[in-house]
Amino acid sequence: MILILVPFGSVPGRSPLRSGVFHSLPELIAALVKYLLQHNREPKPSVWTAQAKDILAKVTRARAKLNRSKRNAHWAARD
Repeated sequence: MILILVPFGSVPGRSPLRSGVFHSLPELIAALVKYLLQHNREPKPSVWTAQAKDILAKVTRARAKLNRSKRNAHWAARD
């Protein structure tokens, strides 16, 4: 049995690929091919909604938090 979990939003609608269980690799491949053929008939462009400055700000905050976490773990290990 092959379990497929697709990240939320990456496959629109009620596609069997959104969250599906396939009992064989050929069954999975057939579902993928069917989805791609249907999707490519009427493709829709991805719309980028985030501003670069917002993404970079999030990265900066995440990096600072990660660095604090590593520093705290280092000092906790020394005690």
